[in-house]
Amino acid sequence: MPERLTAAGVFGSVGPFTPESAEGIIPGLRILYRLALRIPWAARIQMGLVSFLVRHYLDLYLKLIYTELTEGDRDIHIRLRLREAMRPDRFEGFCQGGRASAYDIALAGRLPIPLEQINMKVHLWQGEDDKSVGRMSRYMAEKLPNCVATFIPNAGHFWLFEHMGEMLDTLVPPSKGRDMGISQEKGRKDRRGSLLRCGIVLKRICTSEIDQDTPSRSVCTDQLYC
Repeated sequence: MPERLTAAGVFGSVGPFTPESAEGIIPGLRILYRLALRIPWAARIQMGLVSFLVRHYLDLYLKLIYTELTEGDRDIHIRLRLREAMRPDRFEGFCQGGRASAYDIALAGRLPIPLEQINMKVHLWQGEDDKSVGRMSRYMAEKLPNCVATFIPNAGHFWLFEHMGEMLDTLVPPSKGRDMGISQEKGRKDRRGSLLRCGIVLKRICTSEIDQDTPSRSVCTDQLYC
């Protein structure tokens, strides 16, 4: 697999859950990570309740999410009307229950691949005010042997929606895009709209292919969209 990858990038990504990396994570989410590590079945129950809330009381769920946002994320949330974009995303993500999300959260406590063994260059971005992952990105930046880390001051988890173009230009420079027949103008056009649609479509693809015995197949969408 490493020889087939041309670039790797993560933004506000969940990483190993340790006492050091847990700093700065909102209390409720930090408790959920601990439950997944020590009492896995309790985390599955919790995410099952979240799934019920999303499928039957989506407006209430979105209001609760909004209350946890930083001031900067709230501004982006309102300005870009992310509430409406999140509706199909969250509904599709939990349409088959919360089992896959519980599995995703549990991975933070038992990451299958030691970060020290990932030798390819990894570009990492994180807003310094991101309360969803706390210091997880800083922890990963210290452990990855070849990491190019960018920490954005006064930015939260939604910084991605207005800066996806910058990230893509880093991972796929314009010269490479032209080699693949993609014009620079076309590549930059409507980055934000493309990202929102991409996240929703990818989530539909992954959740539609999910297997009862392999809930991890839906995990990729959370990393791509959120």
